[in-house]
Amino acid sequence: MRKVFILALALPLMAMQCNKKKSDCNGSICTEIFAAVNVTVTDKSGNNVDLQDYYTINIATGDTLRNNNGTWPEGAYTVLDDSYVSKMYNKQLQFRFIGRLNNSTVVDETYTISADCCHISKVAGKDTIVID
Repeated sequence: MRKVFILALALPLMAMQCNKKKSDCNGSICTEIFAAVNVTVTDKSGNNVDLQDYYTINIATGDTLRNNNGTWPEGAYTVLDDSYVSKMYNKQLQFRFIGRLNNSTVVDETYTISADCCHISKVAGKDTIVID
């Protein structure tokens, strides 16, 4: 009888854990930090490359994300930042960072990025991309 009682209490709790949704983030206390995943693009000599156009694509949805805030730190491009966290609460997604120069795609790199209720973080992907 005791095992049945414990099981009866445990099953609803386990089900709630498996069904976490965005609403689980209500009441989360987040830091003031604004997280971003950045990449530096250089030539073979180590000089920063000024891309004429760059953007990120959410592979699952096809969303194209443009960050027009310039490069920060200098020479670094934002792959993704916390402004997207609300679209990926408690998930891990893949993104493609695309960079264009002289009407040609010179960068096409895949990044795996995760999010909790507050911030994103890079799971996999290059910190520096060297182009010819």
